[in-house]
Amino acid sequence: MVQRILTANRLKDGAVIYLDRARRWTPDPGAARIAADETTSAALAALGARAAAAGRVIGPYLIEIETTADGIRPKGLREIIRALGPTPHGETMRLA
Repeated sequence: MVQRILTANRLKDGAVIYLDRARRWTPDPGAARIAADETTSAALAALGARAAAAGRVIGPYLIEIETTADGIRPKGLREIIRALGPTPHGETMRLA
């Protein structure tokens, strides 16, 4: 089962944000609404498209996540870096 969350960038400052269960945008990926099926994924994508059209966010898209003992974690290096913030001085991050 593939799980996804909706991410975008805040228009005001470019911060990485995620759509939560109350349809609010949060910088905390752990608070994001999780889509566990294609119907919910499509609904989240539509919410993201409407938010972008209304000028509330920029570049919304779905990302795959995995559930761990510590909560959710984005899959893929790009999304891990986006969730954790920029790497200092372009140094390579160590991933657990």
